[in-house]
Amino acid sequence: MMGQRIRTYREKKEWTQDVLGEKVRLTRSSIANIELGKQKVPLSTIYLIAHTLQVEIFDILPSMKEITTDDINLIDHLVNTDEFTDEQLSWVSGIIKKGLNEG
Repeated sequence: MMGQRIRTYREKKEWTQDVLGEKVRLTRSSIANIELGKQKVPLSTIYLIAHTLQVEIFDILPSMKEITTDDINLIDHLVNTDEFTDEQLSWVSGIIKKGLNEG
């Protein structure tokens, strides 16, 4: 779901996977794998991709109604990482809650 949304926004900008990859410092194959849902993506990379595509992160992340067990595992991976401060994780939690209320 998330990968398809990234692809949609990338294509709206008429960017190739190579172009997006260069902008976010990933290889074309990494972008392809993200779009196909074959690669786990750190939350920091999702933020960078959203920022680069000029969309809000909740435009990329699935709503709670769309979440599957695999997505729950992904969310768990995203929030159980050492790369974010408590403040940043709180911000992410707010976005997810907003998605719950809008979903």
